[in-house]
Amino acid sequence: MAWQNRAKKLAAGKWIRFDDATPMHVVTFIGEPTEVTKVSTMGDRKGEEYTVLSFPVLVDGDEKKLEPNNSLLNAILAEDEDEEIMGATVLIKCLNLKTKREWKIKRMKEDTDQKTI
Repeated sequence: MAWQNRAKKLAAGKWIRFDDATPMHVVTFIGEPTEVTKVSTMGDRKGEEYTVLSFPVLVDGDEKKLEPNNSLLNAILAEDEDEEIMGATVLIKCLNLKTKREWKIKRMKEDTDQKTI
């Protein structure tokens, strides 16, 4: 792997971000989420503690953390109601990067040697 590709992976950190450069990710849920307490750093709620779920996931073979906001968490729950999400590989796409409240989740299906949507 070229050093530039490795540098990009390191710069991305351990958390999955949905932004203009990466509005979608293919992730595999590899374990049950844990609760994480965070402190708000912005707006009227600055300094207020809140709890999020942190899912361990694989992205391109690297272990990352997916800490979804409420709207993405609800989309994950809806997908899990149809079929267990643990162990599943899904494409998660942010449909509105400004508000990050609209999401599309689509399961990846095994197709011989390739994964297809």
